[in-house]
Amino acid sequence: MTFKKTLAISIAAVSALGLLAFPLGLAGAVSDYLGINAKQSSINFGPTDLDKSVIATFGDIPRQGQGGAFGYGVLTSGGDSIIVTTTHPGVLDSALQKGDINSPVWHNHYVKLGSDPNCVGSTNPTGLSVADISYESPGKVNVEGKKAVLKDVPTGAQSEHFGLAPNAVHSFNVGTSGNTLVSFTLSIVGSGPYGPGAVCVNNVSPVTLP
Repeated sequence: MTFKKTLAISIAAVSALGLLAFPLGLAGAVSDYLGINAKQSSINFGPTDLDKSVIATFGDIPRQGQGGAFGYGVLTSGGDSIIVTTTHPGVLDSALQKGDINSPVWHNHYVKLGSDPNCVGSTNPTGLSVADISYESPGKVNVEGKKAVLKDVPTGAQSEHFGLAPNAVHSFNVGTSGNTLVSFTLSIVGSGPYGPGAVCVNNVSPVTLP
């Protein structure tokens, strides 16, 4: 199953359970920084990169780990990987963390999605999980106030080190178009040969831009 089908099924399942709704009037009812403000957000692709994406939210985005493990993604078309920016003290998977497992620094990844039965739960009906992830942080990210801004993220075929075993090099094919942003939370289930077992992608909330 492709990552797009996996994500589409996950979104449909969560929506059916009524967990995706984030009406403007209820933005404060949950973590408001997980609610994406479509009117103030944007996605702009260049010929060879994600030139700039502004992810605007309804609340200030935590920068020092106060929000735990969560992030935002740009869903791309025509590839097998998406672009995400995350913070997650307690998991070491990025060069920008500089070897500190407790670093909450915001960083970007290329990600391939899959499914894992260990991730199935009320906030993740289909067990959406991370199947592959880059160690390098492609492009740039700046998080301030109610905005996360991604810039200059290369698209197309990319070879990057594996996030959980940086000596291995994996391939990512990143699409060159798209108009959907997502927010999500992350959790770890069990342990594996590289540290975490399943990395679960929960509370997926998509917003399609005009």
